[in-house]
Amino acid sequence: MKRKIYLTGLVCIILSVTLNGQNSDDFLNTLNRGINSYFQEKAHDNLFLHIDRSFYFPGDEIFFKAYVTDAATMLPSNRSNQFTLLMVDNQGNEVYSSTIKIIKGESWGKFQVPENMEQGAYHLIGFALNKNSITANKVFNKSLFIIDPSQGFFLEYAMNKKVFEPGDNVELKIKSYASRPLKNLKIYYKFSDTSEIKMEDNLKTDKEGEAVIHFDITSNVSVNMEIKAVKKRSEQSIMISIPIEKTVESIEFYPEGGLLVTGISGKIAFRAYDAMGLPVDFVGGLYEDDQKLMDVSSIGEGIGIFTFSHQEGKKYQLRIGSTGQLVFDLPAASTNGVAIKIESLRDEKLNLITAYCGSDYPADKMVIVAVFRKGLLYWSAPGTLGQTGRLTIPLKRMPSGISKVAMFSRDGQLLSERMFYHKNQSTPKMEISMKKLEYGSRKRVEASISLLGPVPGNAERISLSVSVVPEDLLMGKSLLLDNYMMLDADLQENTQSILQESEIAENTPEILDAVLLTFQWNGYSWDRVLGKETDEKVWNEGDIKNEQSTVFSTMKFYPDVIKASSLWDLSNGIADKRHPGVGDEHYIKQLESGVSVLDVIKGIKPYTMYGSRIVFAGSNNSINNQQGALIVIDGQQMGEDASVLSTIAPSQVEKIFVSTSPGDIHQYTGLNVVGVIEISLKGSGNESRLSVTTQRDKDIEEANGAYLDGYPNYSKEEDAKSVLLDDRTLLFWKPDLILDENNTQKIEFYTSDTKGKYVLTVQGMVGTHPVAKQVVFEIK
Repeated sequence: MKRKIYLTGLVCIILSVTLNGQNSDDFLNTLNRGINSYFQEKAHDNLFLHIDRSFYFPGDEIFFKAYVTDAATMLPSNRSNQFTLLMVDNQGNEVYSSTIKIIKGESWGKFQVPENMEQGAYHLIGFALNKNSITANKVFNKSLFIIDPSQGFFLEYAMNKKVFEPGDNVELKIKSYASRPLKNLKIYYKFSDTSEIKMEDNLKTDKEGEAVIHFDITSNVSVNMEIKAVKKRSEQSIMISIPIEKTVESIEFYPEGGLLVTGISGKIAFRAYDAMGLPVDFVGGLYEDDQKLMDVSSIGEGIGIFTFSHQEGKKYQLRIGSTGQLVFDLPAASTNGVAIKIESLRDEKLNLITAYCGSDYPADKMVIVAVFRKGLLYWSAPGTLGQTGRLTIPLKRMPSGISKVAMFSRDGQLLSERMFYHKNQSTPKMEISMKKLEYGSRKRVEASISLLGPVPGNAERISLSVSVVPEDLLMGKSLLLDNYMMLDADLQENTQSILQESEIAENTPEILDAVLLTFQWNGYSWDRVLGKETDEKVWNEGDIKNEQSTVFSTMKFYPDVIKASSLWDLSNGIADKRHPGVGDEHYIKQLESGVSVLDVIKGIKPYTMYGSRIVFAGSNNSINNQQGALIVIDGQQMGEDASVLSTIAPSQVEKIFVSTSPGDIHQYTGLNVVGVIEISLKGSGNESRLSVTTQRDKDIEEANGAYLDGYPNYSKEEDAKSVLLDDRTLLFWKPDLILDENNTQKIEFYTSDTKGKYVLTVQGMVGTHPVAKQVVFEIK
């Protein structure tokens, strides 16, 4: 079939012929050898880090699992023998660094957040190494946040719109939290910018802990606000930037295949920038003269995409703003060139349309069409331009991920190319099944993890990790291993802010196409492959550290993602009556450093001294009858006189338990007290850990500080009785999940006392296939 389209006296032609793949051709062989040679010299790996969550407290442990695969084959890397793990702040200052061994493409471990870490945004960086050279084409970078519970309470905010423009009314909702919403909390606010808005006032939170501020936007100047709240001696401040619709200064257009061809319906992606050269979002429309053809808006990071057919002699414009005051002309259709359009991508087949125009591109011009995935050539066909109008390319042998289809002339000139994403149908599917999705506190949860579909027979090639954490402590929907390995690692820019949905390639193809057309490929250039360009930067470990300040200077921390259910004073562990857990470490360390017993007790529960008696804050005492707390040492009642505590050396104390609960006080009948302080001394008493060694003690000792699967076990009486407050934010962590012969494995763990939604995440590599799955359940 021939179709003629006239454009300024030239002819654009589409012909429908299916070519045979893998035909012999001199240039094709040269191209294939060039790619193979390039990847032998410049072979690189992909590194991904699965960490248990995105939000941590000072002193918390960060658990991680590292996956390192060959970028071309997706097999476990035998090239990288170690990787560097860095934690840096927004200015690129290093706060943690370690070099860790890689064995068969994986590694796992943990490290501790420094106790003195300031609250804010940080970045976890990983890059694979062989000696001192980086063996990755892209450095892994994940944002994480440190929350300091010593501030006593937290603020979050929400606005009624994502972006504002002059004339809009802003409804700014402030919400305060401790372990619950704080009512009657005084909120101070003021504007700290140069806009026309001048206001400074205060108000109080309602019974839900909320306060609402209203004001109008009067200009397009950025608006910044300072919010401050004070509760007794605790103070919390946040800076809020009200997003004003910025003026679009420039737009870059990216026609599909690199060329806009008259008469051919194709995709055009775009990216908009403000005066500072930063991406900016907008809402507008595509116009032909004064007639609006369609609405056009960005989808994030200033990028977007639309499909239309450029007609001969027509002029098209992209107009932005509610009145269309900003006008940008679309690029003119080419009068001399070749374009590639993806017609469809389904059923393991790529259907293409090629179009050409102009005297430089006659129908008998000899060309090569080829499909590449990293360092491997999967399909090719030589022919003429007149033969390539419609092509059907089989993809069954190709692995999942980003690939390129390219058209070359026989003399090595690149005529057109197009990135596309392909999901191989033979990729194993992961399934997580749970008996129910709602649980009470301290209940056993059972989950079954299975792989469905074709699975490689070699069990050593299956590497999976599992985490269970509160949904509040994950930053939105983080980019999982499958999308990172198949998408993000192949693009120069970080796509995590856009591609944050699991299986986004299948669910939102338009977003993915916009990203592929506007972001550059993170791989070889054809000039490098063909030997026309040889100068290439070789990364060394020091390069990363030298460039940190520029890489991370634009990152910001927004506390509005914090929710009440994750904010407890005991930040990440178990308050255990018999065995010091993470929640007790703060006072155990104080005792070991020689802090007096009285000061340690005040740190556990604030009190006031009345004479020689300890009176806890909030105790039900009258002004004239201030009863003190009962002091019990190794089970012996010592009365209310606190002077007895001065006779105890901190190094003698094994455990301190403080309570104002009637149930705990009534163990000591006949005494009218409003609190109890129980102190166990080392090596004495039936409850001493030095006198009685339980199986739990042995388990903890054998774990040597590692995470204990399913810890604690509430089916055991000693666990059920000894745990006072189960405040864990990591319910389960398994970096080396092993499947049975049926490619299934069951896990079990216990819920904590903290209510809310939790996310069970499983991800990893199954042979050459990255897989990931999440399921959400709730503790009520």
